[in-house]
Amino acid sequence: ADWPAYFSGGEDFICRDRRSTIKLSQLNDDYCDCADSSDEPGTSACAGGRFYCRNKGFRPQYVRSAVVGDGVCDCCDGSDEWESGACEPRCTEVGAEAKAVAEKRLAEVQAALETASKWSEAAIAKRADWEIRVGEKRAEAEEKRTAAGAIEAEKRVAEEEERRLREEHEAKLKAEEEAKKKQEEEAR
Repeated sequence: ADWPAYFSGGEDFICRDRRSTIKLSQLNDDYCDCADSSDEPGTSACAGGRFYCRNKGFRPQYVRSAVVGDGVCDCCDGSDEWESGACEPRCTEVGAEAKAVAEKRLAEVQAALETASKWSEAAIAKRADWEIRVGEKRAEAEEKRTAAGAIEAEKRVAEEEERRLREEHEAKLKAEEEAKKKQEEEAR
């Protein structure tokens, strides 16, 4: 996949880290010539190298070069065990299994999304209902505040009238008492 970036076009291969150039004949020769292990993608010669599995029928992947040729099938196309031929290509089956798992997961996610959508719609309807009810309660509260204001105004008028009548009554009593005192003084 990365080959054009490292092939110089002649007989040379440029290491991935671009620090050195080697002959094409040194690629996959089971000796690590590049410090970055890029010259041994098909062998386990370099401890830190990576092997590219094409995995036709599934998805490509990289495995550590150290597992190439170890008798264990790490690539579903068997390319990591090409020398021994120990692995049969099984990418189509692996791909079908992965597809089945992905389709099942997709169905689960779609069902969850449908449920979440229903919940969202219900919540929106409930919120609209609550907003109507809150509006009604606010209107009721405003009516009650208005009524309370009117009652308070009537109360002030009544209290003022009561105060005025009390003052008149007290003034009348005082005048009568003073008149009575004056009469008693004159009678003495």
